[in-house]
Amino acid sequence: MDGPSTSAHLVMLHVGRTRVALAQRAVRSLEATADVDFSARSDGTLGVIDVGGSRWHVYALDEELAPLRSAPRDRRICALLAAEDGLFALLCDDAQVLPRQALVAYPLPAAMRKAASPVEGVLNLDPGVALLSSSRGLALAAGVAMDDATLQVRP
Repeated sequence: MDGPSTSAHLVMLHVGRTRVALAQRAVRSLEATADVDFSARSDGTLGVIDVGGSRWHVYALDEELAPLRSAPRDRRICALLAAEDGLFALLCDDAQVLPRQALVAYPLPAAMRKAASPVEGVLNLDPGVALLSSSRGLALAAGVAMDDATLQVRP
């Protein structure tokens, strides 16, 4: 599981007014949305981004963590996330690294978990809260085909 752990840092992705925290090890890179090729849309993806000599599928979520079928113009960061079967990119408004020390996390009780929700818990912040998730949960919410070994776009 790549979700929240006792690692030293978390990465907070801002998706509109929603803040999603996940383990730093799940985030491979943060790139500029300007580098996304939006003309290369296919099968639920919004485009591709070239990173490290490879091309990765790009997705976006709304504030309720539901998949978007068009890229919001105000998303300026493309977070490259590691999932079980590969990498995918998720558009977000902002991203920041937070030291985990002194942050209080609460897992969601089983009765509150929805089957299709990427939310695994909440993180108490000042002010407010952030949702705890994993890259796998975000991939499933975005509609990434996790059983498809071709998360990476072949040139």
